[in-house]
Amino acid sequence: AGTKMGALTNQPFRYSFLSVKDNIRVFLRYNQLEFNGYHQLLNQYLNLDEILDKRFQTLSQGQKQRVLIFLSVINDPEIILLDEPFQGLDPFYSEKLIVLLNILKNQGRTIMINDHIISHTIRLADKIAFLINHRITLTIPYNRIDEGVFYLIPDMANLPENGSSSFGDHLSTSPPKDKKNLRRIENLTELYTLAIDHEKHTSI
Repeated sequence: AGTKMGALTNQPFRYSFLSVKDNIRVFLRYNQLEFNGYHQLLNQYLNLDEILDKRFQTLSQGQKQRVLIFLSVINDPEIILLDEPFQGLDPFYSEKLIVLLNILKNQGRTIMINDHIISHTIRLADKIAFLINHRITLTIPYNRIDEGVFYLIPDMANLPENGSSSFGDHLSTSPPKDKKNLRRIENLTELYTLAIDHEKHTSI
């Protein structure tokens, strides 16, 4: 059997005219599953009991998001892909989702999150990847940022012939002997801003 994957996309599939309960039944049947302890764990943090009999199309944005997260991982996946999972969630359920995802991660699952809410994602991340102009420009363990990262500002007069210079090649966890054009990065937001600026000025 192949590795099971669950995904929350920006256009998730669901039956808007059905109740939450019937959506869950359909997805369970499709995956040839019975409601079990794993699903009880999901429900403990997503709390769908109060909206089970409501049609999906009548739910608030936050309620819809909780249902969509449940359906996206209903198949007990080993790999979980989540696009903007905190969208529409209030602070209470954002916190509940962080706890749930940490539990799933600690069970040995691989979780990949695409999100712009950095304050949430850094509480879950082992690694950070920057996607800029449709390509990954940097992948870095999150603890490296905490330990301190240094950025060597590129010499625009000595760029490679193709006119581009890898952002990762300009990063170091310890300051080089030549501290000219060196900048210490204090946090993830600053690192991301630098990555965007680097790509803008060193790519043809």
